[in-house]
Amino acid sequence: MIVAREVLVNKIIFLLFLFIMIILLAIFVPPTNIVITMLMNIILGLFFFFLLKLFLPLKIILPIIILIFSILLLLSLKLFEPVNIVLVISLTVAISLLIK
Repeated sequence: MIVAREVLVNKIIFLLFLFIMIILLAIFVPPTNIVITMLMNIILGLFFFFLLKLFLPLKIILPIIILIFSILLLLSLKLFEPVNIVLVISLTVAISLLIK
């Protein structure tokens, strides 16, 4: 029981660390080039992955994270159009069907 509680505390500390990194990156670093925006997308994807991993099994998490990362990628590249959204949603549905 104590070991499981320590693991949960370590996961929450890691999530807080990622959240602080997201806040610091958003406030202090201007998104001037594609590397910084991709780094922010990756950190946000990791944050949502580990946050959902606390509550859901991995089979459900992977399609959700791919959907979130793809939408963030489209938003950062200014390609957020209805056709691309339909493609991302169909990719997510296909991946979730293949995983199950």
